[in-house]
Amino acid sequence: MNILLVDDDQDIADHIVLGLNGFGYNVDHVLSGERVLELIKKNTYDLVLLDWNMPGMTGLDVLAEIRDSYLPSELPVIMVTSMNETEKIVYALDQGCNDYITKPITIETVAARVKTQITLQKLHEQHTAKNKLEVINEVVTTLNHEINNPLFIALNHIRKANRRADYTQLEKAENALVRITNIVKQISDLNTQSKKILKKDKVAHFNKTA
Repeated sequence: MNILLVDDDQDIADHIVLGLNGFGYNVDHVLSGERVLELIKKNTYDLVLLDWNMPGMTGLDVLAEIRDSYLPSELPVIMVTSMNETEKIVYALDQGCNDYITKPITIETVAARVKTQITLQKLHEQHTAKNKLEVINEVVTTLNHEINNPLFIALNHIRKANRRADYTQLEKAENALVRITNIVKQISDLNTQSKKILKKDKVAHFNKTA
């Protein structure tokens, strides 16, 4: 897992980097917010750990720029602050901050918050993928119905015409329609398999939560 740490205090940053490395995280560190967007577009990060109070671009400024390009579910941001003012913390959460940590910090706390946000992100990705699969299933089912009906009608008419005369073009058309029908059948089989996978996943999820 890759984390981007944004903190103007080198000593604190070194402490966090070393500590998170011990928990198996790869951490890139920058001293200011100006390079954040450049780095997250260039590299793949699972989370941004962002100091609130920095000279130049503040943590809130950096958060606003990140949220212009990434949703909270796409790139979680945890803000580190020395403030305990509820109003300001709530404001940061409203602006798209996923979580916050108040100073003084411990590596165990940072690692636990990081793990929670990355886990939530992965669960969201899995849920989104399943939703997309369900939409695909609905589309495929509709297409099967809409395509198969006229195909069968066309095939019946062509076969009747072939019984009366030997029309080469009709034979070619019939072969083409048979091929289309076979393709639709393959799509239908795929749809059935994906439904079985979804049903199996739902049963497994139910058993875990039961």
